[in-house]
Formats: sequence, structure tokens, C-alpha cells
Amino acid sequence: MSGLSARLGSDNGRPVVRRHERVHPESRDNADIVVLGNTDEDTFASNIFDTLAAMGLAVRAIDSRGVLLRKTRQGYRSPRILTYVEDVSRRFEIPRRVLREGPIARDLRGVDPRVVISTDGYLPPWTVERLRALTPSATWVLWYPDHLGNLADQSALVAPYDFLFFKDPYLVDLLLTRTSLRVHYLPEACNIRRHRPEPFLSSAEMGRYCADVAIAGNIYPYRVAILETLPTNVELKLYGNMSRFVRSQRVRDAFTGEYVVGRNKVLAFRGAKIVLNTLHYGEIGSVNARLFEATACGGFVLTHRAPTLGEFFEDGKEVASFESASELRASVRHYLEADEDRMAIAEAGRARAHRDHTYEVRLDEMARVGGFGI
Repeated sequence: MSGLSARLGSDNGRPVVRRHERVHPESRDNADIVVLGNTDEDTFASNIFDTLAAMGLAVRAIDSRGVLLRKTRQGYRSPRILTYVEDVSRRFEIPRRVLREGPIARDLRGVDPRVVISTDGYLPPWTVERLRALTPSATWVLWYPDHLGNLADQSALVAPYDFLFFKDPYLVDLLLTRTSLRVHYLPEACNIRRHRPEPFLSSAEMGRYCADVAIAGNIYPYRVAILETLPTNVELKLYGNMSRFVRSQRVRDAFTGEYVVGRNKVLAFRGAKIVLNTLHYGEIGSVNARLFEATACGGFVLTHRAPTLGEFFEDGKEVASFESASELRASVRHYLEADEDRMAIAEAGRARAHRDHTYEVRLDEMARVGGFGI
């Protein structure tokens, strides 16, 4: 029994966790844990949900976007009008109550969880307070998966959460030193049921995803500026959402228009000789989810250095790293020709990710730190 299962399995006068039962969002049954966030396929919240269910816990996922963006992803991005409406629902009271808070509250009523794990750093403090009133016995946790630059109005810091988990040790240390918030360090992870090597089933499938260098993620101006420093003869493929500000013809030519999730994400990582992991400048001391997911899928990862990189992977043996534009060019040229080195590093990275950097490991650490009042 895992640490989290053991903690939530103790009754303390309450029903014991129901084993091997997966509680879906549509179910009206009670659940010991509610995961609140973007529940689209292969998102942070959906991977937490999937892991908790695989651990044998009664868990329910509730989409914190309310009625707005459920099942609306078309191709590689949601329609712009829905994104605009979502932004309005965050900023203004009446749309927020009707479009977001109301649907979440309806889903929460009658569930009576022991723990609510929110991944949504944009829920206003008063919304969290009203939702907490519907779950008086629950411990509320925010596990924020993004870099500190996206904390926006910082409202998450004054929302009535019992525990705050952030992936950047710089932010955690700062808040622990300067505030009395119950803040803890918890990096992102890989989901071993989704992020694992998959074989190509045809030559056409292999051709679709093969590349010298690939990135799966948002293509924004800073990342574009980095990509433009790559050697000109490198075959580049980009998957995800692309900013309307991108003017680089090379980047636009490399953009596939495909938002990869599930098996297609695995194939994108496996089909590239090099999975390039550029870190946003808002990642002061942290790394991103791609580092764990790409290594877990068996991809060879060339990543920006970060102060915490050595905490997760051995540089040169489980991943390779770079800092400057000249280092990036030199590393790409070297590893494109070093097939045996690439494969050995990729396999070592996969083994390390599956051993030490899974959602099971992270959630057990969360339960150890928080205790969840059990």
C-alpha cells in the first residue's frame, strides 16, 4: 500500500477508501479525493486523477473551467472566442459565478471529499472560500504547475488553501522566509501509464513524427528566439499552440499545427533524435513537465540547465544540457551524429523518470507533508 493510500485508508470514524474504484466526473458518488483543474487529456490535473485512481483511491475530477472549455479543443487549440469568454469569466463577478463557480459548486455538492487538490491558480480567494463551505471536512491543497511568472495577480497566495505546493524552490524559499504561508516544494512528474515508450505501427506513422529536433509545447516569442539559433540544416518539428506574434518563417514552416497528447505525444518524443527542452525565463529555479514526460517516453532530452537539474537527472548520462546559444548549436551537431550516446542517455533517463519522478512519488510526498488531517 502506498503512503497516500495508507493515509486515506485509515477510517478515523469515516468510511474507508474504496479500493479499485475509479470515480468519473459524471458520477454523483462520493469520493475521498477531488481533483480540480483542467481535465482535458494528458493535462496536469488529468494525470493526477489517473494516478490516484490507479493507486486504488476513490477520486473524482471536476473541471475548474466550468462549462466553458469542456470538450472544446479543436485540433491544436481551443477556439479564440471560448478563450476570450474564459478570460471574462475570470475577471468579472457575474460571468464567474454563472459560468465557472456555479458548475463547480454543483459538481462538488454531495461529494464530501477528504482532500481537494486544485491545480488552478486562477481561482479567486472568494471562490475558493465559497467552494470550501460545500466541503467542510476537506483539506484544500493547491499544487501549482506553472512557473512563477504566470501567478498573475497572486490571488492564490491569499486564497484559503491549507497547503500550497510550488515547483520552484526559489519561490518556496522566498515565501517561507518572508511569510507564514504553509508552502512546500513539489516538482512536476511523469505518468507511467501514459508517458512510456510506444512502438511505431507503420512507416507512415514514423515518417509523420521523425525529425532531428522537436518541441511539444507553446511556441511563444522567447522560445522562437532560441529556435532561430539552431543550425539551419536541422529538420525541426513543433507541436502545440503558436503565438500570433511569431514572424519567423523557419518556425512557421516547422509548425505542424498538431497539439499532441497521449500516444501521439509519445511518438513525437520518440520520433525526434533530440527533444529540445527550452525553459521559460520565469523558471528561476524550476524545471518543466516536458523534462519528466519526454524522458519517461524514452526520448533523448537536450535541456536548458537549471539550478535543480542535478536533483532530477545526471547531466550527460540521463539527459544532456546547454546554456548558451553556442552550446545549443554545438550540442545539436554533436548528438545528431552520436547515435549510441543518444540511445544510452535516453534509456537511462527513462529508467530514472519511471523510478524517481512519477506522480505516485510526488503524491506520496504531498500526503506526507500535509497529512490531510487524517
